[in-house]
Amino acid sequence: MKKTHRKIIWLGTKEVLLTMFDLSLPFFYAEKSYRRRVLNYQRWRESDKIKTKRSIKYLIQKGYIDSFVENKQVYIELTPKGVMYLSNQSLKDLTIAKQSLWDGKWRLVVFDIPEKLRFERNVLRRKLYDFGFYKIQKSVYVFPYNCTKEIKYICERLNIHEYVLVAISELIQNEEGIIAHFIENKIIPISGLKK
Repeated sequence: MKKTHRKIIWLGTKEVLLTMFDLSLPFFYAEKSYRRRVLNYQRWRESDKIKTKRSIKYLIQKGYIDSFVENKQVYIELTPKGVMYLSNQSLKDLTIAKQSLWDGKWRLVVFDIPEKLRFERNVLRRKLYDFGFYKIQKSVYVFPYNCTKEIKYICERLNIHEYVLVAISELIQNEEGIIAHFIENKIIPISGLKK
């Protein structure tokens, strides 16, 4: 793998900044009011090193990062599994705003994601359930509100956009049961239905 293609984080950067701060500490020792803060900082700095080492070891064991030495410097690089984990974490807080009035249109998400991308497919499926989508068929899900932007974001993060289709429909066969599902799960408020 070429160096320009690696996602590298240099461990020394944080250490350099913290060392610079350490060097400035003697200027604060003269004042008694700063001594307590300095001692607290030094304790935190020691515990921070331990936590950082523990975190790095854990991430290597999970397969999210690899460490290597190059030119006498220690580097950490994200593995493909780590990139996928970060993508998944970035999706956790993603939500779809629910409107007070439903426009009567259905948003369908249809996908045919190959088996080699099973992890990505499962992340998408899990996120659709988190949003409140209703499963019509194996890879066909429906939602009453606009979700194109959110689905596009997920597909870009997971690199599966070529396998996912979003469509808008005004009619779905047997939609009464689907409407009842969304009302029951408080996704469509009863007051939000058109008369």
